[in-house]
Amino acid sequence: MTKKAVFLDRDGTIIVDYGYVHKPSQVELLPGIIEALVTLKKLDFELIIISNQSGIGRGYFTKKDVDLVNAHLQSLLKAHGIELSGIYYCPHSPDDRCDCRKPKPALILQALKDHGIDPKHSYFVGDKWTDVQAAIRAGVPPVLLSKEHTISMNTIPVLIVDSLLEWTKLIDQGDM
Repeated sequence: MTKKAVFLDRDGTIIVDYGYVHKPSQVELLPGIIEALVTLKKLDFELIIISNQSGIGRGYFTKKDVDLVNAHLQSLLKAHGIELSGIYYCPHSPDDRCDCRKPKPALILQALKDHGIDPKHSYFVGDKWTDVQAAIRAGVPPVLLSKEHTISMNTIPVLIVDSLLEWTKLIDQGDM
């Protein structure tokens, strides 16, 4: 059986993006997230978070802070029977010019390798153009969460939906 995954950005895709979320008390799941992730698990997708956490590189908070936020997020999801297969994040600031910060695909490529995932049967869902770029560079079909359905992406085919829940309903109905 082909292993497939949904790679997910964290802030703005799974949790409310308050800007540099770095305390467990700031973790607020977006509406419909539990239903969406349960549906994806039912459809045999592994769930893997790929996130830029430049607040570390900028000195706003530490890796330990991010790890505590991620652990809290995992416990919230686990309470609903949702297990994440992995969380990968870039701790660098944009000025560091690292290889792991989205839009570069290094973290996605590493997760594909670590978990033996087929990129062509997987998706990357995020709320920023950098998520779309990273997905395309990794060979993973992108899904952009945006209320602005008129975003021009040149000739790159990008599915744009309002929410993760809206997209999972399309998948569940076999419309993808």
